[in-house]
Amino acid sequence: MCKKIISVIIPTHKSLSFLKRTILCLEKQKPDTFFFESIVVDDGSNDKTEVWLRRYQGSLDLKSIIFPKNKGRSAARNAGVKISTCSLLLFLDGDMEFDEYFVLNHAKSHYNDNHVTIGRGKYDLISSCRGYAKYLTGRGVMKLDSREIIPGRYFLSGNSSLSRDLFDSVGGFDVGLKSYGEDIDFGVRLESEGAQFQFNSELTVQHLHIRSLDTLFKLSREYGRVTIPELVERYPELRKELKLDWVQKSGITGIIRRLLLRRPFYYIAIVIVRVLNEFRAPGLLYSYLIFRNYYYGYLEHTKEEANT
Repeated sequence: MCKKIISVIIPTHKSLSFLKRTILCLEKQKPDTFFFESIVVDDGSNDKTEVWLRRYQGSLDLKSIIFPKNKGRSAARNAGVKISTCSLLLFLDGDMEFDEYFVLNHAKSHYNDNHVTIGRGKYDLISSCRGYAKYLTGRGVMKLDSREIIPGRYFLSGNSSLSRDLFDSVGGFDVGLKSYGEDIDFGVRLESEGAQFQFNSELTVQHLHIRSLDTLFKLSREYGRVTIPELVERYPELRKELKLDWVQKSGITGIIRRLLLRRPFYYIAIVIVRVLNEFRAPGLLYSYLIFRNYYYGYLEHTKEEANT
C-alpha cells in the first residue's frame, strides 16, 4: 500500500518551459513533498522534454512516461494512472502554477470515495489575448461560488481530483474521443456511477498559456464536426446543453437566429473581437463565435452523413 496520499498526474506536449514552472510549484509544496508522487507523461514532444525528465534530480518523487508519438491527453492521463500507487489522483496540465498548499488542500477536499473535486482556472499571468483570457476566467463553472455541487458534464480534467477506485470504475478516459469531448464523457460516466462533483474556487491554478483566436476557432469547428456527433449519440440530453436545436425555432425568432449565424454577422463579430482582444471584448461575442464554429462543424458532419 502506498504511504503517500495522492498521485499528481501531468500530461505534457511541447511545453517544457511551462512544465518546469509547474514542477517548481510542486517542489515548493508544504508541509513537504513526501506525501505525494508526481507522474509526468511526455506525449510525443520534440522540445527536449524527454531529456530533461530523464535527468531530473530535484526533490520530487518523479516518475515519467515517454510516448514517442502524440497519443492525446486521454491516453497520457490513463498511462499515468496505470503506474500510480496512491488511492487519490490529481490531474493537472503542464502549464499551471499554484500555491504551496495546493496539493494538500486537494487531498483534504475528499470526504468519501465518490467525491470529485474541480478547482478554478485563472489566466491573469497571460499578457496576450487578454480579452479571451478574462472571458475564460469568468465563464461556466469558473463563475460559481466555492463548494457548489455541479453536474458531471461540467467536469474539467485539468485541476481535478478523485479516488483511484472511482476512476477505475468507469475505465478511465475514452481515448477515442478528441477535441475535449473526453472530459464531458468522463464526467457523465462518473456521475452514472454515483459520483458527486464539487467546484472549489479556493483550489486555483494560474494558466501560463492560452491558444490564439485562430486556433480556438479551428478547434471549435473540429469539436463540432468530430466530437459533438459522438457525444450526442451517446448522451442525447446533451443536444439541449449544446444548443444544437437553437436555430430550429419557427417563426420570426428562428429567422433572426439563422440570420445571426450568416457570414456578415460572423465576420463583424470576428473583427470586433480581434480589435478588443487585448483589452476585453464582450463575453457574449466569444460565446457566439465558439458556438457558431462548432455548430457549423456539426452541420458539416450531418451533411457528410447524409451523403454516405
